[in-house]
This record gives sequence, C-alpha cells and structure tokens, in this order.
Amino acid sequence: MRLSNYRLEEGAQYGWSCAGTEKFVAMGGPNASYELRGRKVDEGGKVIVYKPFNGKWVNHQELVNPAMDDFGWFGNAVAMNQQYLIVAASGYSQKEIENHEHREGKVYVYALSEKQYWQKQFEISAPNRNRAGSFGKTIIL
Repeated sequence: MRLSNYRLEEGAQYGWSCAGTEKFVAMGGPNASYELRGRKVDEGGKVIVYKPFNGKWVNHQELVNPAMDDFGWFGNAVAMNQQYLIVAASGYSQKEIENHEHREGKVYVYALSEKQYWQKQFEISAPNRNRAGSFGKTIIL
C-alpha cells in the first residue's frame, strides 16, 4: 500500500503510529509542528487520515492537537474502527513545563460523521494529573 502526501514535514515522525480499516488509515506524526490561529505549535503533533481513491490512498483529513500545546505529541498512538478514531497525546500537560518527564498525557475520541469526516467528541484526561505517566502512550480499540 502506498500513501501519498505532498506535505509531510521532515522530522515529524509520520508513521510513528498507524491504524486502519477498509475505508481509512490514520497515521500519527507526534513531532509535527504547525501554525494555528496565528500561533506556531512546536511538536504539537498531527494525525493524517487517508482514504482510497482511484487505487491510491490519498490525504483525506488532517487533525492537529486540540490543546495546541508545544511538545504535546498528539498522534503518538492511534487506534480506529469503523466508527471511532482514538488519538493519544502523551506529552500533553496542563501547565507550561520544560521538563518532559512531568507530562500527564491526554486521549481524544473522534467519531465518523455522516459526511465521512472525523469529529472530536470528547477528551479523556489522565486519572492522576499530579504524577508523570504519559497517559495514552499505548491505546487499543
């Protein structure tokens, strides 16, 4: 299978995580940086969703870290089925910190809309936010 995307950013680590169904493939790039609402987010992370078209898998949708936090690592783990896409951001932190060891992590749940786009439904926070734990480092659906 060949995935095509003309906008893959070097160093973003696309392919760090992957999940797929017959209709979609989600590929995480936890080190992807991006600009959103006039703010540059360093290593916030992205997930690119592909779908088949004319014998190739083409870019269908790009999801970025909703928290817009630097080093959030959104997309470090992904899982999906026909109805849901789960995306982890194990680097998420409520406070601005320089020490990456104390990031609690967060998981985002997306549902497939009638128009075949993934829409965020809710977030799941780490159960104990006072401890380092990288919540969402590994997920399964």
